[in-house]
Amino acid sequence: MRKVFVLSVMAGMLGGCALPPPPPSPYEAYLKRETTVVALRPYVDSTKVPVFSDSSKLLDFADKIGGGQGKYETDAVYQKRVSALSLFSVISTIPENNIEFDKQTGAIKFSMMLLPSDCSGAKNYSYMAPVCYGLWLPEVRKVMDHYEGQNGYGAKAGVDVIKVKRPMLVLPPVKPPSAVPIARINGSLRITPEQLAKERDDLRLAINLESVPQHLRMTTNYSQATVQNQRELLIDNYIFDIKIAGVSVVNIKTHQVYSDKFDISIR
Repeated sequence: MRKVFVLSVMAGMLGGCALPPPPPSPYEAYLKRETTVVALRPYVDSTKVPVFSDSSKLLDFADKIGGGQGKYETDAVYQKRVSALSLFSVISTIPENNIEFDKQTGAIKFSMMLLPSDCSGAKNYSYMAPVCYGLWLPEVRKVMDHYEGQNGYGAKAGVDVIKVKRPMLVLPPVKPPSAVPIARINGSLRITPEQLAKERDDLRLAINLESVPQHLRMTTNYSQATVQNQRELLIDNYIFDIKIAGVSVVNIKTHQVYSDKFDISIR
C-alpha cells in the first residue's frame, strides 16, 4: 500500500508540470524549412556550340585544351586557352536512382541531389560562408596496372590500379540560411510507364551550359587498396564552374523531349 501511495503522490506532483515536447527529428526539422525553387529553361539543340555526346567526350576535350590552370600559368593565358568551353552542351546518361516512378499515380519524374562543392577561389570556410552545389556526371574508369599486394598480416590479394576521371558541374555560390540547405534538380516527365520501359536505355539528360570564371579546375585524390577492396584508385576531379542555361530529358534516337519542366529546389 505504501508503494502505491508514494506513486500516487508523485503522479499528482508531476501532473501540474507538463514535460517539454521532444525536439524535432532532423527529418521533421528539414520538412519545416522553406523551399526556394528556381525554374530552368528547356534544353536547346544547337550546332553553334560544342556538344559532347557523353561525359567522356567532355573530359577528353578538357584534356585536349590543357586541363586546369597551371602553377606558373597567367590568368590571361589560362582564360584564352579554356575559352572554347565558354558555352557548351553535354548529353549524359541517367542513373537508375534518378528516375522516380509513383506506382499509385503512374507519375514519373527526374530527381538528383546536388552535392556541396568547393567554390572557385573560396577563402572563407566559416559555417555561414557561401556554398556551391554541383552535379556529378558519370565518371570514366580505366584499369592502368595490376600487381600482387600484401598487408601487414601477410594476406595477399591481386590489386587493380584504376584511373578515375570524375566530371562535376558546379553552380554559382548561394548564401546559406541558419542551416546548410539541401539542393536538388527536379523534372517532371511526360512519358508513360510503357514508353519508359521501352525507351529507358535511350533517355539522356541534355544540358546547355554557360561557363563562369574560373571555369575549369582540377583536383587529384588517391584511394589505397585494402584486402576487402582490391582497387587502388587515382582520381582526377574535373570541376567545371557553370550556369545552367537549359536542361531536358530527351531520347537520343528519336530526339523526343520528354521533360515537362525542370527546376532547382533549395530547402
